[in-house]
Amino acid sequence: MCSRLILTLTPVILGLVTSVAHAGACDRGEQQYLNSVHRVDSLRPEKPGQMRVFSPDGSEFNAGQVQWMKARLRKLDELCARGTPDDEVEATKLLQDVRELLDSHKRHA
Repeated sequence: MCSRLILTLTPVILGLVTSVAHAGACDRGEQQYLNSVHRVDSLRPEKPGQMRVFSPDGSEFNAGQVQWMKARLRKLDELCARGTPDDEVEATKLLQDVRELLDSHKRHA
């Protein structure tokens, strides 16, 4: 009886663990994702040749970094739309790369 219960519940538990592990970057309600999108969207070069771009929190980026982050977030959206486990893993990596750049420029009070 106990072994039958274990055999029945094992696939369910493994499925839950897998879905929780992949929820990261593709979960639109996740705070890390929302913060990243908000900060990157706030970075707007005011003219085409502008070199320095400032975020509302005082962080400074160059225009190339802003375009790089926006491209990574667009790619993340495409990967999440497909929804395969491999795409979700790559999306998590892209979000991590964007977060690292954002955090490395964060102003410390």
